[in-house]
Amino acid sequence: MYLPLIRFSGQSATGCFFSVCLALLLMFSGGCVKEDFDFSKFAGPDLDPELAVPLVHSKLGISRLLPAGSLIVEDSNHLLTLVYQKEVLSLRAEDYINISDQHADWVKDNIELVVLPGMEVTLPFNETLVFFPPQSGQRIDSMVVKSALVHVNFSSDINHEGSLRVVLPTVKKDGQVFEALLGHHYTGSLPVTGQNQLDLSGYHISFVNAGGQIELPVYFELFIAGDNNPNLSPYTFSLDIDISGFRFTAVYGYLGQFEYPFSDSITLNIFKNNLQGKLHFSDLKLMVSTSNSVGMPMELAVNEIKAWSDRIPPAMVNLIDNPAFPNPLVFPSPDISEAGSTADTTYIFTPVNCNLNQALDISPQYLSFSLLGKSNPDGNPAAQNFILDTSRFSVNVRLELPFFGSVEGFNFEDTLDFNFRDIDQVQEFAFRMVTVNRFPLDIRVQAYFADSSLQILDSLVYENDPHLVHAAPVGGPPDYRIVDDPPVQAYTYLPQPLTRERLQRLSTCKKMILRAGLNTTGQGLVKIYGDYDLDIRMGAKVRFTYSTSSP
Repeated sequence: MYLPLIRFSGQSATGCFFSVCLALLLMFSGGCVKEDFDFSKFAGPDLDPELAVPLVHSKLGISRLLPAGSLIVEDSNHLLTLVYQKEVLSLRAEDYINISDQHADWVKDNIELVVLPGMEVTLPFNETLVFFPPQSGQRIDSMVVKSALVHVNFSSDINHEGSLRVVLPTVKKDGQVFEALLGHHYTGSLPVTGQNQLDLSGYHISFVNAGGQIELPVYFELFIAGDNNPNLSPYTFSLDIDISGFRFTAVYGYLGQFEYPFSDSITLNIFKNNLQGKLHFSDLKLMVSTSNSVGMPMELAVNEIKAWSDRIPPAMVNLIDNPAFPNPLVFPSPDISEAGSTADTTYIFTPVNCNLNQALDISPQYLSFSLLGKSNPDGNPAAQNFILDTSRFSVNVRLELPFFGSVEGFNFEDTLDFNFRDIDQVQEFAFRMVTVNRFPLDIRVQAYFADSSLQILDSLVYENDPHLVHAAPVGGPPDYRIVDDPPVQAYTYLPQPLTRERLQRLSTCKKMILRAGLNTTGQGLVKIYGDYDLDIRMGAKVRFTYSTSSP
């Protein structure tokens, strides 16, 4: 007789519904088998010639029956949804505007200067630093500087003592205008030079936009003190200003049009091992969502969203080949008064406005995306944009497959490494499996033993004895829950034993091919809830060749 079964706690299941096969295959999970099946663990010279052993007792919920890493969401009614999602684009502030170093220089020559002892002469100059934006067509009205350095350098052949004052009148911090003061020290040799470096961090810059260029006003004045040195007029004075290491806290203006093509894909592992058949989902949806804290509107032109299959024709379905598909997708942005906030937008696609049903009918292994993003799609140079150093624009794609629908001959296969060892003392190996199926799905399983070239040597389940775990009965709409009254019945399966002749034939077994098929009864509608499970108990009876120990 079979011994009572105990609960096995070390099992893991990674293949879609391969945990059913796992029970039949003596705890080997759907992926790769780490151990050979060693009959020497059961047989020994002092062992009873017939031994019954427990192998498995496990309750497999939906999380155990789906591929590893699957995201399953359970709603308030415990209805389950399989979710695939991925962030396919993420643009940061520096991807839109990365300000290069700025430079300007001026030469003032033919300066006629007469300075008597005790006198002081002031030479004022008003100039403009032309500010070059990162991209042509951008208009920068103002900027809050996170960090930058201003380098001021001058050279002069004026043979008198004095000083230089440089002012950027539209650059302010806490109400104070940016100012640099440098000494003009004549020590008997020419030219007279001077330099200073100042920190621009925390300053607010207001620019002048005139004639299609961005200008920063610069005022500087040279103070010259009179002395007894000779007059060497005409004099020449040169000044250059460099602003480097720009990092900003905020930029305001028109940031222009950026185009950023991108592509990505999502792997749909539920279809990884599918051979044929279809999963029909109701209420499925594909969502394209954006999170936009950049102060300019965005547009996504969808070139294609393709479902790909390497098993079920047609090999490709383009989801956007639907006249109801909206293209391009336009995403708003927060306005200046909402700087620091985020505008979140979601487009929802269903079988009404895209080819979702046709795509899933081919059991695709992945979805691929090709899109072209564009900022300021209207191209209005008078628009008011902003960007903060924390601004970000991201695109997330999410496919939701609620477990509500039907299954039509969905068959899948996987191949595992598998070895029999030390079978000389084994006369017969027989399985016994008891299942209580609380899923509304008929489940048919098979396992083939094969050699290293995948030539089939034998099967666990004979073709004339198909193993079918019947679906739990289902109630009507809208819940489509399984019927618990009367309780779901246990099903006992006794596959034909592995006789000695069969075991000898399996001595060259190196692989095991797992196949399973799913159906909803009559392809009717069902829903899968979080409290459903497949209860599996499995034992084995091994008959050994009788032998005795040596004295």
